[in-house]
Amino acid sequence: MEPDPRPVLDMFSPWEPGIFSLALFALIIVAMMGAILWLTAWIGEKKETAEKLRAYEAGIIPTGSARFSYPVPFYLIATFFLL
Repeated sequence: MEPDPRPVLDMFSPWEPGIFSLALFALIIVAMMGAILWLTAWIGEKKETAEKLRAYEAGIIPTGSARFSYPVPFYLIATFFLL
């Protein structure tokens, strides 16, 4: 007596809950997400002014470099503290 192939085929049927339905749902969701992201990038304004490109820090206009180099002993003490 041969096994019935119907349970295997039912898994891929669009009318039965299974892998095919899940894959179709995931494909539709990914397509909708891509379409929405593409539309927002295409429709949105793209004005790069000097005011928008300037760093904002609590309303204070930045002066000088934002980089501050710590001395090596600071890192050694910090490492010993973590250990």
